[in-house]
Amino acid sequence: MPKITIELSPEGAKRLREHTGAATTRAAVNAILQPWVEPDEVASEQRDAGEKRLVTELRAEDRRGSFQRFSTASEAMRWLET
Repeated sequence: MPKITIELSPEGAKRLREHTGAATTRAAVNAILQPWVEPDEVASEQRDAGEKRLVTELRAEDRRGSFQRFSTASEAMRWLET
């Protein structure tokens, strides 16, 4: 299963929570990544069956409206910065 690691300083985590209005850093990160998450059909079926949702890929959209799929958040962020 893909794994995403995000390292934040305490100040960065606080700013992220304030920016998203989330109560926890985890919720703030989820709020930021949610628009990029596109579960495959298997993950959707598992979620509908009450099983834990599995994130299988990230999808990012740049300012021009172009979409690209990534396996990690850092890949998506690098692409968005270009």
